[in-house]
Amino acid sequence: MIHLRDPFIVVHNNHYIMYGTTGDYGTPFQGKNVLAYISDDLINWGTPIVVFQRPNNFWADSHFWAPEVYAYHARWYMAITFTGWKGANSYQDIKRGTQLLVSESPLGPFMPYHNETITPFDKKCLDGTLYLNSPESAYLIYCEEWQSIRDGTFVLQKLSSNLKDRIGESTQIFSASDIPWAKPYQNNDYVSDGPYIFETETNLFLLISSYTKNQTYAIGFARSITKKIEGPWQLSESPLYELDGGHGMIFRSLKGNHILAIHSPNTAKKERPLFLPIREKGQTLELIN
Repeated sequence: MIHLRDPFIVVHNNHYIMYGTTGDYGTPFQGKNVLAYISDDLINWGTPIVVFQRPNNFWADSHFWAPEVYAYHARWYMAITFTGWKGANSYQDIKRGTQLLVSESPLGPFMPYHNETITPFDKKCLDGTLYLNSPESAYLIYCEEWQSIRDGTFVLQKLSSNLKDRIGESTQIFSASDIPWAKPYQNNDYVSDGPYIFETETNLFLLISSYTKNQTYAIGFARSITKKIEGPWQLSESPLYELDGGHGMIFRSLKGNHILAIHSPNTAKKERPLFLPIREKGQTLELIN
């Protein structure tokens, strides 16, 4: 299986297209491009396709993380986290945030949609995910990074309908320490990671990742009590998967079943996509054995 973190699947023209974090983890591209793989069965994958290539003088120079791709208003948008080290003398000086790219095709070429991150410029943010089903507006959910604030947060930001601008103030949904199953990581820090919205006819779920007992990476969820993106959100008491895997999303397979995509294990250079059947049961989600 392909070495890749943060797998994201788009089903298009009876094929699966998989994106993910590939740079800085032992691949020959070293984080300067974004790759996509195509499959008919989620088992056999073709040669990687470069769907985004870092432009000359681009502000970000490393850590091309967690690309997510969405069809919206006849175009394709990628939400992806970048890091820029230029001029940085320490970790506190680096710039990290989620930026939007745009293309006419899910296979690119993607180009910057604007010149800055869509997350706040003065904060270290990552893992932005889009919610585009609201009749009022578009929304972004992202994490403010635990490495800068120690207790990572999940944040909701309203966007303009053309995805160009942030509208109004952001709202903190909850902190990583609020997650019932989350445990401190390293120096008593709480990690917020990998949000993704999964909507059904009856529920609106937010997938989230953090660390649980024994410093193990895990994935769980929250449910919007009102079925609105503004919440309030009720957190699951236990994780969906706690065997050192996470940063997930849910897609509908070509056979019509829902599949949870995560990477596991969470060990550098050993990460692989893992696909797990999942279903909605009442007001919760459960894996299918």
